[in-house]
Amino acid sequence: MRVFRDLGGRARASVRRRFLETTDGNVAMIFGLVGVIMIMAAGAGIDVARAVSMKTRLSSALDAAALAVGTQLDLDEDELEEMAQKYFDANYPADALGDTDAVQLVQSGEKISLSVHGSVDTLLLRIVNIDYFNLNVANEVTRSANNMEVSLVLDITGSMCPSGDCTKINNLKVAASDMVDMIVQDVQTPYYTKMAIVPYSGGVNVGTYAASVRGPITAPKTVTDAVWTTATQKNLSGATRANPVVVTVTSHGYNNGDWVWISDVQGMGQISDRAFKVKNKTTDTFQLADINNNGIDGSGYNSYSSSSGDKVRKCTEVNCNIRVTSAGHGFSNGDYVVIRDVVGMAQLNGGTNKAWLVSDATADSFLADGAMAPGTEPVETPRTSGGSIYCTLQGCQWHRFTNGSATPGTRVFQVSTCVSERAGANAFTDAAPSTTFLGRNYPASNNPCIANTITPLSADKATLKAEINSFTAAGSTAGHLGAAWGWYMISPNFSYLWPAASQPAAYGTDHLFKIVILMTDGAFNTFYCNDVISQQSTSGSGNLSDHKNCDSPNDNAFEQAKDLCDAMKASPNNVIVYTVGFDIGSDTAAQEIVAYCATSSDHDYYPATGAALKDDFQKIAQEISQLRLSQ
Repeated sequence: MRVFRDLGGRARASVRRRFLETTDGNVAMIFGLVGVIMIMAAGAGIDVARAVSMKTRLSSALDAAALAVGTQLDLDEDELEEMAQKYFDANYPADALGDTDAVQLVQSGEKISLSVHGSVDTLLLRIVNIDYFNLNVANEVTRSANNMEVSLVLDITGSMCPSGDCTKINNLKVAASDMVDMIVQDVQTPYYTKMAIVPYSGGVNVGTYAASVRGPITAPKTVTDAVWTTATQKNLSGATRANPVVVTVTSHGYNNGDWVWISDVQGMGQISDRAFKVKNKTTDTFQLADINNNGIDGSGYNSYSSSSGDKVRKCTEVNCNIRVTSAGHGFSNGDYVVIRDVVGMAQLNGGTNKAWLVSDATADSFLADGAMAPGTEPVETPRTSGGSIYCTLQGCQWHRFTNGSATPGTRVFQVSTCVSERAGANAFTDAAPSTTFLGRNYPASNNPCIANTITPLSADKATLKAEINSFTAAGSTAGHLGAAWGWYMISPNFSYLWPAASQPAAYGTDHLFKIVILMTDGAFNTFYCNDVISQQSTSGSGNLSDHKNCDSPNDNAFEQAKDLCDAMKASPNNVIVYTVGFDIGSDTAAQEIVAYCATSSDHDYYPATGAALKDDFQKIAQEISQLRLSQ
């Protein structure tokens, strides 16, 4: 050591000087000199040992300070230096050996350099003018931390609020909000921690991203006119209970083959609100016939009661259908359409379970067959404005399909901003929607698209918690869609959809963990076929009469979830998956998927109560925080 070299040189010089300057030649002097040298050597050993001990303790204390500041990502340089001083002082208290100056800290990117100067007084080396030793200690630490992209996938199905008891979803809101506070850091440099929120039910609502995710919807055509009658209203004054029925309409002016609509008939209600063909007319009477010109048998009808309110109106079209005008509409005979937003002729407005058959189509008009169905109230006023015509195939605003009930019928559902699974080669990949669109979602009114939408990666804790606290429970359980969107929110292949600050980084980026937390409270009972819930879906997925009469091309929801979990956990994606089965009891299928999707047996949780859910969410948050501060 340099200390020893300096000490030895100074000791030899002192002895040489004193020996040469001495004139006494006796032996006592020699022994005296030897004694001085021995004392000096012993003193040097003691003083150097003290210096070495102090330097060791200085190094240890400074190392402790370095380790402390190396895990801090949210402090500026002054705050880091203050923390370093506290940790140094705790490990090298004021009453320790020697004196120290303040700890000095310099930050440069991920590197933090620390140094401290100290000194220790000598005890015996003062006789050779060595009063103290200067000691300097320095170290450097690389910040040990990682970026975190966390996707929180939460079950907000109807079972989270059964029979109006919303204890479960309220417990979820508290636990999830606490998790946001624990995971998302206030300072996002030099490392960030961001979280995405994916609420799911029978589908996942992607909100304003719908067109980009599941493809655009075919635009409607515009109604420019709609007519079913132009004739003056007549009054019915009699009707016979005979075969065929003969009605009396004084000076009606109709011809055989004309069509009329009769309404507001008293007594003989069987002929009210129906279209009839005129047959065997006289000046004041005519027979009622059907579209095949067969007379209407009224022998079993109620007796007619005369009323001045009985109405007869001549129709402009066969069977009193409404002729809709729309330039270049593009529809063909046999198509079905939904018409909405007509002002005046409300009869024409269809929608849920109401679509009109296109017949007698021309380039610019068609008959809306069925809009004047028997038993409906007649259109009292003409169309004054408005009206849009929608196709009813997949990809249209409305979709007409055959259901899977024991007595098949048709349903007409409107598209939502929720999405369903995609089929084909990319069913279980995170390929960009621009490569393969996700499935559309046409939900039943009693199992609707949930109102709560996805929230892309964000460091805004207030926004994330506000979204969680707005949750409303509803609908069935498509847990595989929750798993899929948990993955998509942190997939770089979906990044182009989101704002710049919400875009996930590439797989394999240094200092980055991608994490999905998948929570469910029960069975995955809902899956799709061609954009509508499949007839294979199980109990809890809604009425079979609202399911499409086809089987899912991707298998059931549990098997789809397994395939998705396998894919996201596999290299090079390496997504870490935590699963939480909230109050799933003895539901073996739910238990199986919770265990299967988790990264390991250390990553699945089964809380039975709200308090346990909160505790388990905190445990997961703590584990994620440890990942954030480790390499």
